[in-house]
Amino acid sequence: MNEAEASRSVTPKFSISSLLILTALIAVGTAVGLAYRQNRSMVQQRDELKSLSSRLQVHDDDELASSEMPRVADDFYSWNVHVPSGPAYELRLGIGAVSRNGIPATVSRVQIPAGNMYVP
Repeated sequence: MNEAEASRSVTPKFSISSLLILTALIAVGTAVGLAYRQNRSMVQQRDELKSLSSRLQVHDDDELASSEMPRVADDFYSWNVHVPSGPAYELRLGIGAVSRNGIPATVSRVQIPAGNMYVP
């Protein structure tokens, strides 16, 4: 065997079809990787937006449920509330000295009807 034949047998040979298959595999792998990263990013953004939306999630109609709305100003709080049917509920505002059992004096109160409502 001469030098020309020895050097030809060592060099790799590629056909057009093998190069196209390699290119297609790289393209598909890149697309799958980008789609996975974008999906993971969108799931994280969805979870963050759900927590910001303050949607009221009621798992049991017989339980009291609430979710805080985003604050629009200092010292202004709003809530979404689900009150189950049955006995009346009352929202109380307590300010001032706290009694021994940890309850402040009631300044104001309002009755809350059953159902879903917005409480500013």
